[in-house]
Amino acid sequence: MTQIGSKNNIHFIGIGAQKAGTTWLHDRLSELSEFTLPYIKELHYFDRDQKYKAPSLLKHDLIVDRIQDKSWLKGAEENLRRCITENDLHKYNWLSNFYFSNYSDSWYPSLFKDFKGLRGEITPSYSMLDEEDVQRMHSVAPDAKIIFMIRNPIDRAWSHFRYFHKNKKNLDGIDQIPDRKIIRFFERNSQDKRSDYIRTIDLYKKYYDKNFIVGFYDAIIEQPSILMKHVVDFIGGNSTRIDEECQLSSKSNTTPAVEIPAAAQNFLLEKYKPLVQELSDRMDGYPSKWLHEMLNESTGFKSKTNFDPVFIV
Repeated sequence: MTQIGSKNNIHFIGIGAQKAGTTWLHDRLSELSEFTLPYIKELHYFDRDQKYKAPSLLKHDLIVDRIQDKSWLKGAEENLRRCITENDLHKYNWLSNFYFSNYSDSWYPSLFKDFKGLRGEITPSYSMLDEEDVQRMHSVAPDAKIIFMIRNPIDRAWSHFRYFHKNKKNLDGIDQIPDRKIIRFFERNSQDKRSDYIRTIDLYKKYYDKNFIVGFYDAIIEQPSILMKHVVDFIGGNSTRIDEECQLSSKSNTTPAVEIPAAAQNFLLEKYKPLVQELSDRMDGYPSKWLHEMLNESTGFKSKTNFDPVFIV
């Protein structure tokens, strides 16, 4: 049942490790008639400070500073012109507000005020926010439900590297990249923060408490309908329409599979084994599966469809 009474009418915010299924979740929620998400996929409002180096369109608070950026102005004009061509007045008004307002914590909720049903956004890199910005998020959207998507950190890191390389040069020649160059990518500080799941869980739990769940990328592959039911029920929606309205088998933002080099895999194994061990101690289920796979143990687990697709921390 739709809960319209939340403060600022921001009902959910999705965060997550990059390459952990946030795009898939965004696309499936957008397909549900009860949900409305912004016209721009990742708003990057709370991580727009330059310390995060996020690809945010909102880095300048004041419109007078923004319009001096010719590339930004060109993008805004192209999007608004497209709305006119499509005769989409609602989108035109929304984008006008997005591009040509002065940005503030009182402006951010205005992005959702004219939407129907359950409203929210998904910006994966919010998982890397410092505490002061999580606290600010809570002050702006205190009733929002937070969905944190995570993935086996080894698989996530390798998928991110493939995605990064594909964007630079496509995947041709990836098997010729020296191990040291791949490992250097994994040693970046940004990679550490993207996979620091424990830090993110503890920080968001401090402010959102029971309004916070962890979802698993594995469940997108193995039990997407059940995962969506848990997420929609958690947000307060009607989960009976999921199978009818959602393209559950669709894939989003995928990168072709390439086998990880042994040296890179061994590096990531040592890097992330302590993290996965702690996750397994806290959550069992999928993190325990990851740990057994790292240790090359026969799992002896119950059927994979019995793993909880989300975890209430």
